[in-house]
Amino acid sequence: MPKYSQETLATIQRDYQAGRECADAGQLEDALPFFDRVLGHLPRRRRDRLYRIEGGRAVPGDPGVLWLPPVFREALLAKVFCLNQLGRFADASVLLQRALELDPENPTVYTEIGFAHGELDNLPAARRAYAYAAELEPQNPAHWRALTHLALVAEEYEEAHAFALHAVTLDPDSVHALHQLAFARYRLGQMEGAIAVLERAVEIDPDDRESILRLAGTLREAGRIRLAIARTAAYLLRHDTDPEVLGVMSDLLQQDGTAPELFAHAERLLARNPRDPDALDLLAWGYYQHGRVQESLEVLRRLVAFEPMQAHHHFKLGLIYETLGNLPLAMASLLRSEALAHGEEVGVMAREAVQNLDQVQIEQVIARAEADIQFRYRLQHDPAQAMLHAGYLLSPRGFHMLQSFDLSRERIMGVDTRPRTIH
Repeated sequence: MPKYSQETLATIQRDYQAGRECADAGQLEDALPFFDRVLGHLPRRRRDRLYRIEGGRAVPGDPGVLWLPPVFREALLAKVFCLNQLGRFADASVLLQRALELDPENPTVYTEIGFAHGELDNLPAARRAYAYAAELEPQNPAHWRALTHLALVAEEYEEAHAFALHAVTLDPDSVHALHQLAFARYRLGQMEGAIAVLERAVEIDPDDRESILRLAGTLREAGRIRLAIARTAAYLLRHDTDPEVLGVMSDLLQQDGTAPELFAHAERLLARNPRDPDALDLLAWGYYQHGRVQESLEVLRRLVAFEPMQAHHHFKLGLIYETLGNLPLAMASLLRSEALAHGEEVGVMAREAVQNLDQVQIEQVIARAEADIQFRYRLQHDPAQAMLHAGYLLSPRGFHMLQSFDLSRERIMGVDTRPRTIH
């Protein structure tokens, strides 16, 4: 060992400890000068001397090797950690080369090298470093989790599956490894296998939000909406303020409007915010699915009042009015939806609904004109006023089509007066 006085060793130890205290407090920049002072005591490279740090896998005995105190290993790794956390990966890589020279059989050095290369998007170098760490320390599941991550990034799912399975074998209660294994199985098309692994993760830690989010999403994709709702509801019993999980629950219940959890969930959201549009929309959907159409209508009216420029609210309101037989209000709502979302998906759906409603009303008008002479007369002379008094509301396209018909009795009787497709 190079000769360090007791006073020098004490100074080195104090500087290292001060650096650690700064690093542990999150003061990474402040920690670096302390670690630099420690590393400033490292001997310079010499062709005729080989330096190693004590306490590694190599055993002192070679007279050509000079052994250094373990504090240098700790200072090197601590500084690398700070540099990595600060995003200075290139600087960390340079320092790690020095660590390799002094401690070549230390698996932690290789994991730090792997991390730095990974952050620099040098995945082959990162993989080599983690693989060597796993070779040096095969029973450490962290190395296998790191290899799994790199394989997933490279979309090599068979290899990722093998690595993750080995990590889980070494540490069966690692939720992180279970997430990786589930994702690899999902990418390999093994949906039930992925679900089983995620169920295990939730069993290990029922309060882990990432596990419940992954499980709910996988169950939904597998078409098992009821189970996804049940698992999410169980989590929300303990964490009923988690906004992301609350949102997932709303999405799931939109897919299963008959679920018994729907009304309690909507009321929970409305207790937090009586104007919550997602909660009101969900509540209206639930009422509609349970045949409570009038209640659905009242909720949708509130929703439109809160968000009058949202086309999908008007679209749903139009469908409800049509269900209730109020065709004029249905038409008014659908036309509003079409105008607000022209060219968008909901606007296209509204346009189709308007066309259908026009056809239904024109058929009713033609039938009434055949049976009611006075109505037919008013319709011939002032169609707009006649339609208004009779309680009909056509779109401009529908009204134009109605005017194209010959409404005389002779033309109505014995001819096909069904409206053509409206374009």
